[in-house]
Amino acid sequence: FFRLFRPTPPLFFFVEWLVVHQFLFVSVGTWYVHSFVCVGIDLRQPRRVQTSLFLMCNLPTNYSRPRLLQRSVRDPVAEILCAVARVRGWWGKVSPNKAKFHLRHAAKCSEVAQCLLQLWFPGPADMKQGQAESDSALSRLSGMAKAGDALAQWSLGYTMDLGPEIAPAVAMDQAQGFSWCVQAASQGLAMAINTQAFHLDNGDVVAKDLPAAVQLYHRASELGFCVAQKNLGLCYRTGEGVSKSLEESVQWFTRAAVQGLPGAQVELAKCYLRGEGVATDHRMAFRWTARAAQSGMAEAQALLGEFYLRGYGTAACKLRALRWLRCAAEKGDDESQQLINNEFICEA
Repeated sequence: FFRLFRPTPPLFFFVEWLVVHQFLFVSVGTWYVHSFVCVGIDLRQPRRVQTSLFLMCNLPTNYSRPRLLQRSVRDPVAEILCAVARVRGWWGKVSPNKAKFHLRHAAKCSEVAQCLLQLWFPGPADMKQGQAESDSALSRLSGMAKAGDALAQWSLGYTMDLGPEIAPAVAMDQAQGFSWCVQAASQGLAMAINTQAFHLDNGDVVAKDLPAAVQLYHRASELGFCVAQKNLGLCYRTGEGVSKSLEESVQWFTRAAVQGLPGAQVELAKCYLRGEGVATDHRMAFRWTARAAQSGMAEAQALLGEFYLRGYGTAACKLRALRWLRCAAEKGDDESQQLINNEFICEA
């Protein structure tokens, strides 16, 4: 550009080099780092998609399917797990539409996902037709489970465990559901191992066995399942089924929090706030609480509002405190509503 309209002294050569070469380098470098850290795709191996649950799918809508990286093959296990997270509110709020989004993409390459899509989200308004499709999907899913498909076994067990709460046309049968989850866990499926540990931890379907539950939580945690990592952190913090170790609990909370699990982020924030297993650090507590609050988790929003109100880890700001306390109160958090009444309404 400079060469066309005027002589090119050294300054113009430098500006041209800076604009063209450095801008290209920074743009490509930023895109590489963003794709690897935020989207969860390793560009060193373009055809390999990282299957970490919360790296790949806990993203804003505009980043869920990057235009530059058209993924023709998606991991059905990760997609189904993301659908469960959306339905169960693991990320702070229940989102059936996003759960359906994940199942639809998984259904392109997984018959198990096709069955779950029909069971969890029956389409037609006609009751008879919807019931017939649900029965057909349940029959196909049972056939795959009996054939030894670990993903089908866990999906069937999880659906039967919750019954109408997640699948309107499926009767609840927790005992049979637990049996299918045990079979899937024996094949090394991380979420099935976590489900088996959860029932042993609570003692709702089988006899309570805390040491066995901790062993299973540990096994699923080593496989990278963040929900199991959070549960294992709770066991180490309370000393149930294992020797109490606040330092171990912080390590497992951190591993789950880094993957984006709001529940683990809140627990880690509490550790930093109280100095349990780690040095007291209000700024770190504030940062982890803010991350969890962004996902819509009521407990995190209430805690963040109190941080702004008391000035823990940040400058005190009553306006922001009121905003976050209201968000938590609208989700049914009674303590947040009580705090609003005491701190704001009484002053007015």
